[in-house]
Amino acid sequence: MSATSSIPRRLLRGLIVVGFLCGALIACSELVSLDKYYVRSEALDGAVDAGPCTVVTPSDDTVRACVMAMGCSPFVPDESLASCLTYDSQFLTGKASCLRRATSCSDVTKCVGYGVATSAQCPASAAAVRCAGNVAIECSSRVKLVLDCNVLGGTCDTYRSSGTGTADRAGCRVTSSCAGTTSACSGTSAYECRGGKGFGVDCAKSGGVCGIANDAGTCFLKGPSCSRNSPITCSDDTIGFCSGGGRLDFDCAKNGLSCTIEKGEGWCVAPGCTVADVADAETCSDSCASSTTIKTCVGGAPFTVDCTAFGFTTCESGMTAGKQAYAICR
Repeated sequence: MSATSSIPRRLLRGLIVVGFLCGALIACSELVSLDKYYVRSEALDGAVDAGPCTVVTPSDDTVRACVMAMGCSPFVPDESLASCLTYDSQFLTGKASCLRRATSCSDVTKCVGYGVATSAQCPASAAAVRCAGNVAIECSSRVKLVLDCNVLGGTCDTYRSSGTGTADRAGCRVTSSCAGTTSACSGTSAYECRGGKGFGVDCAKSGGVCGIANDAGTCFLKGPSCSRNSPITCSDDTIGFCSGGGRLDFDCAKNGLSCTIEKGEGWCVAPGCTVADVADAETCSDSCASSTTIKTCVGGAPFTVDCTAFGFTTCESGMTAGKQAYAICR
């Protein structure tokens, strides 16, 4: 299930990443363009499976955060549950720590600032797009959308997605003046220009900064300054990497995993596992083991999730835009 976002969808997907959805280790300090974060098996030619993996059990709040955030999102996932459990959960600190405590989709929306609009927010008599205080609500798209500008930054406003005429989108206006269809930064805000106004997100709201990537305004995680050409390192089971000019670390040991370098890339792997296990589409990819159970993995080791334990009723599977299998609870 997917939606056409009123804040440009590319920007919205980055918001949750400011807190935690970072994924595989390439350009990981970049928050918005998550298409770069897929497990890249093409780099693993010649890797050898060393034997059986030891099952690693992430903490309950880590599993909860990943399951709730992905299951309550109105968008098709940009990554797998395996990637979230193995890597992204390490960024569930500060403002994003609320995902660890989420028990409903309402909690997730309050935490990340966007979600599926409820029937109460989209009654039959409601306008197709509107602002309710500083909350943008779209009731016209196939997936009804709510954007809380108090969390995302900016001021709720409506606009026309293309051409002229009646507004057909609602979003968070982070700058009042821009030209054409520019995507750029205004201070700490990343925006795309629509009707002379910039709609997007304030990266600082989730602890990030705005920068330009691929000619577009993009949110980046903050990190100590580093050279863009710095190699990925592995020390004390911590992967260190530099992208976007900022250094970030993945402490693999936090999830009971170890660090390894394979052909210049850093990976967190479970005891007894190899990088080949992590990249094996048969044993380490998301799928629905039953109508209510997800089969996934953590660092290459198998792991299952019971959707009913988190208040969901079914398992839904598909492929990301990067052709990575995903399974989520709905």
